Amino acid sequence: MFDSEIKKIIDDLEKRSDVIDREDLRRLIDDDSESLNNKDEAIPDEMNLLLVSPIKLLDAPSDKPDAGVCPKGCFTITDYDRDGDFYVNCQLHKNAKEDVPEDQKLLFEEIETANTVIKSLSDTDIKKKRKYHSKLVSLAKAGLEGETAQPKLALSALKKLEEEILMVEGQRIKNNYMINLGKIAIIISIAAFGIYLFVNNQFPTADPVFTAGAIVWIGAMLGTWVSFGARKHIMTFKELSVIEDDRMNPLMRLIYIGICSIILYLFIKIGLFNISIGEMSAKDLLGTVPGQMLIGIVCGLTESKIGISIFEKAKLNFSNDEKEVVVKQ
Repeated sequence: MFDSEIKKIIDDLEKRSDVIDREDLRRLIDDDSESLNNKDEAIPDEMNLLLVSPIKLLDAPSDKPDAGVCPKGCFTITDYDRDGDFYVNCQLHKNAKEDVPEDQKLLFEEIETANTVIKSLSDTDIKKKRKYHSKLVSLAKAGLEGETAQPKLALSALKKLEEEILMVEGQRIKNNYMINLGKIAIIISIAAFGIYLFVNNQFPTADPVFTAGAIVWIGAMLGTWVSFGARKHIMTFKELSVIEDDRMNPLMRLIYIGICSIILYLFIKIGLFNISIGEMSAKDLLGTVPGQMLIGIVCGLTESKIGISIFEKAKLNFSNDEKEVVVKQ
């Protein structure tokens, strides 16, 4: 009998607990207790516990942090995932009045960087991106949010996540870039070789600078492709997003290096640059097709510095003096 009465009280409490206040809850318990006492039956200990426990729960202190006190984690994390657009929103807690600890600052910056890289991954399956994003959100909450925030542990886990993404995505991204760079280099080289054949056949007495320029250009295309493979033999996590620091796409890079190689060839021809490779002097290099090709290859291999070197050399040797250009001896 008491089991059915207990069940009835529990059902009433569950239905009404969201809308009744302290006095209503106390009145409900008193009414149910009186109805049981009128039946002239002893109330079991379990029933007494049930009748008292709701009041104790109301009087018990809350486990939630004081609204006026900032928790250990100084941020609140919200997750944005809609139509393939992922974002981890890290906002300062409203009660974070003191400076954010250094370990949380570092973790925040690393999470922002990782979020940017994940969003910018090209040709990556949306399911994989969502998986990476979900892990990143979990790490952000573990290290930046709540009383149990552990930023150092979260930062260590973030490094593991970056290694996982780099292992899965790095090979594909690097190989795709090399394939695209190689395709464009081949197309441009074929065009340059066509110019070489055309000038040789149609204008055999033309200045050899045109044919030499075409050969130098072809060498620069080859050297640039090899240079990328040598410089990026080990990619970093950030390079998954921006593979080259100068932000040039493959076409612009090859055109830039090709023009630099021709400028270098002209500088050597007029004597501003004097280089030698092994026993070959600059004069020997300029007079043969292999030498011209070699000049282009050297330009391609030193692509990251060749433009700056040419600029500095020109700046050193030329100065403007009242509209007259003076060549320094």
